[in-house]
Amino acid sequence: MDKQEIIARISNATPLGLLLISYDLFLDAVAVTKENIASGEESAVIEKDIEYLQKILTEITRSLNMEQELSQEILPIYMHVNKLLIECGVKVKRKSQVKQLSERINIIESIMKILLEGLEALEDTGEPINPAVQQVYAGLTYQKDGKLNEFVAEGSGRSFEA
Repeated sequence: MDKQEIIARISNATPLGLLLISYDLFLDAVAVTKENIASGEESAVIEKDIEYLQKILTEITRSLNMEQELSQEILPIYMHVNKLLIECGVKVKRKSQVKQLSERINIIESIMKILLEGLEALEDTGEPINPAVQQVYAGLTYQKDGKLNEFVAEGSGRSFEA
């Protein structure tokens, strides 16, 4: 996900939408971590990757509304994922355990993908967090020289929807 896409998604996001964005960011960071492990990147780089994953997971965990039964059921799963991340942090320091590190990252990825699939199946009935933010309209237009140009309209064009 690039920065502009994230900004556009966040601008109009509901609470569930923000959670889905967090999951996407987490899974993108998992992919980067897996690439760094596979390419034999320095342990310091992989440690930073794991710390970043822990930060995202912490934010995802903070978003739980513990008054809801679903949140109470998901919390132990997040705690288990965090435990696996802690184990990864220990294993990255022991270069001889790279295979076990990769296995744990794969387990983390599978768990979070399963949870994401479940969240995507929920009906999003929430209101946007920031209703004052207007919709962003984007597309491609042709320039006089025949090249495509990116078009983004941010204004009072409230009669259009994409």
